[in-house]
Amino acid sequence: MTDRVFSRAFLLTPLFDISLPDVLHGMKVAHDARFFDFEHFDADQYLFYEGISQGFLLTPLFDISLLDVLHGMKVAHDARFFDFEHFDADQYLFYEKVENGDLNWIVPGKMLAFSGPHHRSRVDRGYHLHSPEHYHEYFRTHHVTTIVRLNKKSYDARQFTAHGFEHRELFFVDGSVPSDLIVNRFIRISEAAKGAVAVHCKGRTIICICRFRS
Repeated sequence: MTDRVFSRAFLLTPLFDISLPDVLHGMKVAHDARFFDFEHFDADQYLFYEGISQGFLLTPLFDISLLDVLHGMKVAHDARFFDFEHFDADQYLFYEKVENGDLNWIVPGKMLAFSGPHHRSRVDRGYHLHSPEHYHEYFRTHHVTTIVRLNKKSYDARQFTAHGFEHRELFFVDGSVPSDLIVNRFIRISEAAKGAVAVHCKGRTIICICRFRS
């Protein structure tokens, strides 16, 4: 199966599934369409993608199938992380752009993923880099109280703490598995936060947030 067909299957299946509540159980569309059914789904016919590794130099430890992705979509929908009734597509498309901050709510009102800030805002070879100050107004508006840095230092934490935000350090290597110590500290920090938690950088962020929700 080609990448293009895989992408079509990924994009269409959740669309039909999420928009038809009567077929959420089993991740399929209306029975007549027989578009998708866990009982008859042959995952082997779809491409597998490999887990990311730092600089693609490490040997991937696992494969990711279309079925894995769709299971994740169903979990997110069942947990009410996403629904069409409250989803603001225009806002999502604006803030997910790097030039606008690269912000994505993973757990609405609680867990925000964003790209790692830099000491000062600038454009580096066409890529937008933002200082912590760039995020202050957005964070206050959306009741973000705590920032967790998982990657290497590229700004001074005081650029957040001096303005009333909490800032925590939990570095681990990109593409690796965080230790139990880091995971447990992340969970404690998140549970103790008075408001929402903003986490960077993006790859490591999702791992920790998933562990927080599991």
